[in-house]
Amino acid sequence: LRCYRELNDKFYIARLLDDIGWCYSLLGDNDARLPFSEQSLAMRQEIGDLMGFTEAAPGYFVLIREKNPQKGFQLLEEAYNAGQLIHNRFGMAMAKTMMGIFSMYMGLLDQSWEYLEESLALATQVNYDLPIILSRLIMAQILCLRGEELQRSWQLIQSTLPSEEKLSSQHGYLVNGLTSYVIYYASTNDISELERSLIRFWRLIWEHKFNFLSIMPAISMLLASKGQKQRAVALLGFTLKHGAMAWFSHWKALSDFQQSLKNELGIEAYNITIEQGEALDLDTVVQDILAEFAADDGM
Repeated sequence: LRCYRELNDKFYIARLLDDIGWCYSLLGDNDARLPFSEQSLAMRQEIGDLMGFTEAAPGYFVLIREKNPQKGFQLLEEAYNAGQLIHNRFGMAMAKTMMGIFSMYMGLLDQSWEYLEESLALATQVNYDLPIILSRLIMAQILCLRGEELQRSWQLIQSTLPSEEKLSSQHGYLVNGLTSYVIYYASTNDISELERSLIRFWRLIWEHKFNFLSIMPAISMLLASKGQKQRAVALLGFTLKHGAMAWFSHWKALSDFQQSLKNELGIEAYNITIEQGEALDLDTVVQDILAEFAADDGM
């Protein structure tokens, strides 16, 4: 990097900055990655590196989608448009995939589905694995959230990740694949498979410090199935406080679960426990669940 800076070669400076950022991400430190990715993206725009910009923008979007979703979505639109100019179907497909993922998390399920269909149409023309696999997995999750066509959801997951080798071949496949399994088993109330998937997912996301809050409702369901109803409700309160995601309100299985807890505990007791959960400490919750899952996993 120092050598290219001395040469003022901004093309390779931008590439190396992005590579350094990815190294931090693999170490689980996305906060450290962010300034490198920002510099890289800005430099690519400055020098007109449309190919680099188109392919780097979706990764940068993942870093800022929670802190600045409007900027992130605008960036994806710019990346898609840049991809059109240079006929980069991979970059265009990845931009649409990320638009679909973002829309799902915002609870815009119909819009998300449309973006994912566009991504699949682009990616299948040239057989690019990454956007195809990610789009299919998010589609499977959307079907589960709606409580519709659960068999189709299962078929999507199984046909997309037909082998353990495919599931483990890339972090993006692994994280989204295991998320799909967790949401599916929670939606079908298959407690034994849900627990197995959660233990595996928890170990993965803790080691790499991925955002684990999206699977907290499924952990609450598992706790309730073991008779820990108060703890399950408190964890829901904690999740809504620290990681409320719009798509939670569209998850039929979660809505049914919440209603069953209200019926069993009573509205007043339920609301009090939700408030207690909101006051829980993030590190304490993480350590408690990590220790419990580690024990269940025999580690």
